[in-house]
Amino acid sequence: MVSLPVREHYGQGMTQILIVEDNGEYADDMAEFLKELDHEVTIARTASEMWAALTRTPAAVVVLDLGLPDEDGFNVIPRMRQLYPEIGLLVLTGRVAFDHRILGLRLGADHYLTKPIKFPELAA
Repeated sequence: MVSLPVREHYGQGMTQILIVEDNGEYADDMAEFLKELDHEVTIARTASEMWAALTRTPAAVVVLDLGLPDEDGFNVIPRMRQLYPEIGLLVLTGRVAFDHRILGLRLGADHYLTKPIKFPELAA
């Protein structure tokens, strides 16, 4: 069996991705995986850091955890849609209830994925 580099499995192309995740180790692991796919990755640990990062550097995709220390992600989604409608918004959270998934999508998330997740699924 031949092992192919990660890039050949998941495609190439640089995308500016902002990870908004308060679990530092999880965010770092996700960022490392995405950087191996040639994406530019920024990490914000709070909603405040996310808003500041978006002001400095526009992102093509935001990976948003809902359980942030300074603001609930469900409050972030509609504001993100209003201010940055062109950004792809992917919720990645431990909130697994069906009602939460529906709410996240109705508020404007493009995708709603639940933790734990294998990072190749995120890249797809």
